[in-house]
Amino acid sequence: MDAQLERFSELDAAIAKACGSIRVLKYLTWPESVMDTFLASYRAGNPKLPAVKSVPIDQSAKVEELEALMARCDRGHPIGSQLWKTAWSYATAARMLGAMGTPEFTEHSVALYGRPDHVYERQKLSSLEAANPIMEVTSHLMAGDVVAKTQSTITSHVFADRLRHALDDFFVDDEVAVVVDGEMSAKAAAGSKRVKIREDALFSDMDFAQLLNHEALIHTLTSINGKRQPLRSLGLGSPRTTKTQEGLAVFSELVTFSIDINRLRRVALRSQAVELALNGGNFLDVFS
Repeated sequence: MDAQLERFSELDAAIAKACGSIRVLKYLTWPESVMDTFLASYRAGNPKLPAVKSVPIDQSAKVEELEALMARCDRGHPIGSQLWKTAWSYATAARMLGAMGTPEFTEHSVALYGRPDHVYERQKLSSLEAANPIMEVTSHLMAGDVVAKTQSTITSHVFADRLRHALDDFFVDDEVAVVVDGEMSAKAAAGSKRVKIREDALFSDMDFAQLLNHEALIHTLTSINGKRQPLRSLGLGSPRTTKTQEGLAVFSELVTFSIDINRLRRVALRSQAVELALNGGNFLDVFS
C-alpha cells in the first residue's frame, strides 16, 4: 500500500474507534412515560410541560482525542478532508451533548444540522420559506373533501411482516431484520442490519411505501454501502451526513410517488416547529 494511503488508513481506523461511543439520540430521547403523561394532560385540556432534566454528557476526553486526530489530517487531500470532516462532526456532537440544557447546545446543533431559515448554496428558498406556502396551500385542501383522511389501521406486527417480505426480496446479499420495538419513540428507524418499528404504532398503506423507500432503500442501503468501503469511517453514519441522509430519504419518497399530502405537511411542520423553538418557543408552543 502507498505510504500516504497507509497513513490515511491508520487515521481512519483511529477516528472510527474514537467515534464509536458518541451516540446523539441515545442521550436525547425522552422516556416513553414522559410522552404518556404529557399526552394525558393535553387530552384532559390541561397540558403541562414535560418534566425532563437535561443532564450534560461529559465527553471532553473524546473531543481532545478527535481534535488530535483532526490535526493529523491533510485537508488538502480528498481523503484527508473527508476524515477531518467526519472527526469534526463527531467532536461537535460530543460538545453538543456536553452542553445539554444550555444555549451552547443550540450553537453546536446549528453547526451540525443547520437552521430552517438558512438558504443553502444553489437554493433560492430556505426550508422555512418552502414550508410556509406548503402549509398554506394544503390547509385549504385539508379543510375540504379533496384529500381523504389517512386510515392507520395496520398493527405493527402485521406491518413488520409485510415489510420483512419486501426487504427479503430486495436485500439478497445482506440480512436486514425487521424488529418490533416497544421502547422507541419514532414510528420507525433504520440501520445497516435492522429496521425497527414501534410496537404501539398503527400504520397505513401509504406508510408502507414511505418507510420502505425512506428507511430501507435509503438509510439502510447507504449504510450497507458505506460499510463495504475501504474506509471504516464511511460506514459510521456520522452527524455531518444527517442533512444529506434525510434530504435524500424524503426525495426518494417524492420521486417514487410514495409521499402524500399528510406526510408532506409533517415535513413542512418540522421546519416551522424548529424555527419556533429557535425563536424562544417552549415545548407547548411547538407541540401546538
